[in-house]
Amino acid sequence: SNAKNLQFAVRGDGIVSSPQQPTFSVIGFPSHRYMNTWHNVDLSSWNHVTQNGSHFNNSNGRFTAPVAGKYFFIYTSMYHNPSSNDFHNYIVKNGSTITQSNNISGGGSSEGHQWNDCTIQAVVDMAANDYVTARSTGSSSSTCYLYGGNASRYNTFCGFLIG
Repeated sequence: SNAKNLQFAVRGDGIVSSPQQPTFSVIGFPSHRYMNTWHNVDLSSWNHVTQNGSHFNNSNGRFTAPVAGKYFFIYTSMYHNPSSNDFHNYIVKNGSTITQSNNISGGGSSEGHQWNDCTIQAVVDMAANDYVTARSTGSSSSTCYLYGGNASRYNTFCGFLIG
């Protein structure tokens, strides 16, 4: 049984925390992620990575579940879409889409849509060693892209075990 390995912290005010709870948060890209290259590709090489454990691999963009359970994920993108073509965010488990957005905000600055944002979230049942990634699509175009910059903090992807 794993019960002997569980550790909880109970504070004097009654708040219970789980210091070993698997979590990760990644923020920002070092450069724009153009959709002709990053179209429906697992997003990796984030600027800032924070995690409890070592379950997020920034080289391939995968969070791998250390234990079976329900996990909560949220992905927010900041994107430029000068056309009115569809733009999507995805949360992907083991290479298959769990959920996706369908945004058609675009048209560039002439239509007041120079920059757009999109957020999706999901509770995902995972077995140990299943993995989750974030992706976006945008017409496979070099004019549609996720914002990036040297110290950028735009675009976020995070997740954690909820039970």
